[in-house]
Amino acid sequence: MIMQWRASNRVPNSVDIALYLVALPIALLLGYFLLRVSIDAIKRRARPATPAAAAAVETNDAEPVDPTLAYRVAVLDGQVLFAAGDTPAALLDAARAKKRASLHPQWHDLRGAPTFAAPVEAVELASIDETLPDVAEHWPEGQRRVLWLSDTLAGKMLAEHFDGMLAAQKAAEPNRAPAAPTVLLRLEWLLPSRWSDNDRQTAHTWLSGRLAAQGWQAPQLQVVARTAENGLAALKRLDELNVQFNRHPDSAHCLLLASDSHMDSATIAEWDASHQLHGAKQPEGRVPGEGASAVLLGAYRANAGEPPMLLHRMLAAQRAKPVDAPGKTQDDIVQQLLEQALAQAPEIAPQALMHLVSDTDMRPSRYTEALQIAEHAAPENDAIEALLPLACANGDCGAATALATVAAAAALAGESQQPCLVLSHHDASTRAVLLLSPPAAATEAHAAASSAPSLA
Repeated sequence: MIMQWRASNRVPNSVDIALYLVALPIALLLGYFLLRVSIDAIKRRARPATPAAAAAVETNDAEPVDPTLAYRVAVLDGQVLFAAGDTPAALLDAARAKKRASLHPQWHDLRGAPTFAAPVEAVELASIDETLPDVAEHWPEGQRRVLWLSDTLAGKMLAEHFDGMLAAQKAAEPNRAPAAPTVLLRLEWLLPSRWSDNDRQTAHTWLSGRLAAQGWQAPQLQVVARTAENGLAALKRLDELNVQFNRHPDSAHCLLLASDSHMDSATIAEWDASHQLHGAKQPEGRVPGEGASAVLLGAYRANAGEPPMLLHRMLAAQRAKPVDAPGKTQDDIVQQLLEQALAQAPEIAPQALMHLVSDTDMRPSRYTEALQIAEHAAPENDAIEALLPLACANGDCGAATALATVAAAAALAGESQQPCLVLSHHDASTRAVLLLSPPAAATEAHAAASSAPSLA
């Protein structure tokens, strides 16, 4: 309008100025704002309800739709073996200190620059190379490192618990006639899905033989090899075992073992070529790591010695948009999952949550998202202190990292006697949460309900 006034040699009056320089711009901005609000409202109405939102609506009913959501399973022990340490406490200390994987002098990218990596320094392949079958002698270094990690951690867990289980079984049946040995412990080994079926079978046979040579053999120890495509698969298997132990309380204890290793030159070259390797030019890339984790599960029985930690049911849902999409770091799906998890555990007060143990790694998108979730999940604590990101110091270890979050959360819940939240968000879209809590709150709530006067 100013240019038109100049071109026509017109002097605007007060009405022209008020109309064209004030009223019209305000009207245009207001119209744009109303149009955006209308479009967003239409999108929200058209968007299908997320599983978490639908479940949250269902849980508001008088009766729970799925009573199995109240199931709990006892976490009897959890151990780990990673670059940051060989105990859950060591991983928690590294997460509190916000340690990160460092540049490794041996591994380099295609440009010759050192890459970030998180190897387990204690790995000694020479101790197992002589025991490998001929078909496994020429396996890549990463696969052989998985064997060492698994053998070491499985032996540690069995040495601590198997004899005690055997003694408890004998004490429970002092007057029964000797019978054929039954399965006392089931060891489920989660191996990476990138392994071939033949390689998994070879590894299963090898580990079974190694354990049998130390006195832990079938049928009392049953070893099963499974495939774990990612960390979420390990958490899903935990959830399946939760349901199994509640439906069949007399089931044998289960030792869930997960291990993985990306510490070989072929994997690093493949990640670098596909732009998946973390670095200055690829901040959203992955850091090669390795590790093993094990969680011992059993049916929860009150007054059965030292109280274990209780693992609640897993809740999972999909983000509306991937977290690594531009401008998509915020999403309320995890907040919905957390609210649903607390609704299924009324004995846990929301303010009791003080820590968030997660598989958060060095990718900025994951760290930003985890801080936002920690701020919502543990409002009584500073978000930076509440967040315990295990993968920052240990790199990408797949199912082993996911299982380690449960082992570390169980240790933290036992130490603090406070419930702890586990977050899995390694995937760009899938989000999963689990609660771990000491049984005291649940036991007290159950006792209070049992001692209440009957209205019958």
